[in-house]
Amino acid sequence: MSTSAIVSLIAAIICMLVAAVCSAQDSALSAASLARAKDMAASGEFGAKKMLRVVVNRQTFVGLAVFLTTIFELVATVLFAL
Repeated sequence: MSTSAIVSLIAAIICMLVAAVCSAQDSALSAASLARAKDMAASGEFGAKKMLRVVVNRQTFVGLAVFLTTIFELVATVLFAL
């Protein structure tokens, strides 16, 4: 196995790991509750205001996570095929 093949394999594995993180982010955003975020922001918990902004604009962030997941999976597939 040549050096370039090993580098491609490692890059593909890294792309798959990043795609897995993006997919987990998609799942977490889909499961986040607006009521819980509002309750946390009202009680003044650390980071709750930022979480509330993300939950309110959930569609944007879910779309981004799905897009990035698709891109990284596509790149990993191409790297595996080389």
